[in-house]
Amino acid sequence: MPGGSTWVRRSRLRSVLLLVFVLSECILSTSGATEQLSIQTLLAQAPSYGVRVVTLRGVIKDIQAMPPIPMGSRCRLLYGHATFVLEDDTGSLPVGVYGSCVPEVAAFLPKDGDQVVLNAVIFTSKGEVPVRVWGQATEIRLIPDATK
Repeated sequence: MPGGSTWVRRSRLRSVLLLVFVLSECILSTSGATEQLSIQTLLAQAPSYGVRVVTLRGVIKDIQAMPPIPMGSRCRLLYGHATFVLEDDTGSLPVGVYGSCVPEVAAFLPKDGDQVVLNAVIFTSKGEVPVRVWGQATEIRLIPDATK
């Protein structure tokens, strides 16, 4: 069929563009964080917050900063990858920080005992009892210590 390969390429391009549009809509719909929640509220209603961005406030505990992780050609090493537990007066939540290709980002990780407000995408395990809940930090803001 003449022009068949052109039709296939256009069809694939339309599919890719549609996928990009759908993904961008999903990202935009989850990028605005909701009102600040307590960890207890989040855990009690975890399935309804799955893959949504929430705002939490608490204290950093047990931070584990990872050494740079090899990635690929565009980002050779991932810096500032870490995990920690966020605690507030109502509970605790494990949180991960993905990191960045910029080496200096590791210096900006919070420290144990830091008070923070963070935005995180919430994830829940499927098919596990009890359900596991964790966050992936998208933004961490340090609360200045008024005693210093």
